[in-house]
Amino acid sequence: ATAGHTLAIATGKSRVGLDRSLQHHRAVRRLVHATRTADETANKPHPLMLEELLARFEVPVSEALMVGDTEFDVAMARALGMDAVGVTCGVHPPERLVAAGALALLPDVAALPGWLGAAL
Repeated sequence: ATAGHTLAIATGKSRVGLDRSLQHHRAVRRLVHATRTADETANKPHPLMLEELLARFEVPVSEALMVGDTEFDVAMARALGMDAVGVTCGVHPPERLVAAGALALLPDVAALPGWLGAAL
């Protein structure tokens, strides 16, 4: 994480699947402070994994942002009153992300720092 941000992963993948993905993305792995997977807690769209991550870092929901590529990611965040941004390079099309309550749409996660800079 940079610029005072804490990065966590809340995924529907299994622990084995996430660990395999992070092996291929070592630069990302170094930025991640915590993770929750579907086999460790309630799966999406239930918000328990986000609640657990917020509690771990003592971050109020008003200071958190979910970034996801599925309507389930967005719905999970919105169930807590958390803002969510959709990335359109993933699983669900933009219309589904917006219908689920995405605050904004980005082409990919690489666009997030610029969006955050403009949004803050």
